[in-house]
Amino acid sequence: MNSHMQKPTRYSPLRRILFPYSGEDALSLKQSLRVLLAWMLFFPLPMTLFPLSLSVLYAYSW
Repeated sequence: MNSHMQKPTRYSPLRRILFPYSGEDALSLKQSLRVLLAWMLFFPLPMTLFPLSLSVLYAYSW
């Protein structure tokens, strides 16, 4: 068996969405837009939905 053969690394789905590229090559425009869109949705979405859910729970608790 060749010791230089590398086994492909399996990353979690979240890691594959947020960091889909190895960094060895420059990203194409389409790839960079995909990464940018994923980051733009990933962080603001929970920060919006969590307070919204808390305010809905608070409104219905009265």
